Amino acid sequence: MDLIEKKFTAYKNLSFEEICNRVSLNPLIVLLDVRSSSEFKGTARNSFGIFNKAINIDVRELADRINELEKYKTSEIIVYCSHSIRSPRASSLLIQQGFTNVSNMTGGVSTLTVENSQCATRLFIPFK
Repeated sequence: MDLIEKKFTAYKNLSFEEICNRVSLNPLIVLLDVRSSSEFKGTARNSFGIFNKAINIDVRELADRINELEKYKTSEIIVYCSHSIRSPRASSLLIQQGFTNVSNMTGGVSTLTVENSQCATRLFIPFK
């Protein structure tokens, strides 16, 4: 009996600075925000801000709404949330569903400060 090698691709963990570099090189990168819609819109008590052109799908709805991302199956996707608790779960789900180029933002948007990053002023819109 021949053994079939199962190829497993894990998602990558990237810092905000690494994400900035990647987005600078490839503006077509998909930024997936897996926070709740109220966090994304800035109406939640602890809202931090959003990335320009981010797609918002709550991690709790991702399995049911995965088809909305089908056209990005081979695109580079960077997943983020507030504290990097939900985004690893979402990144794993994307990999399981056959997405081939998935990264997770370590630390989440709660760790960002616009003052300490030129890139943040271009990519990230903080809520005041």
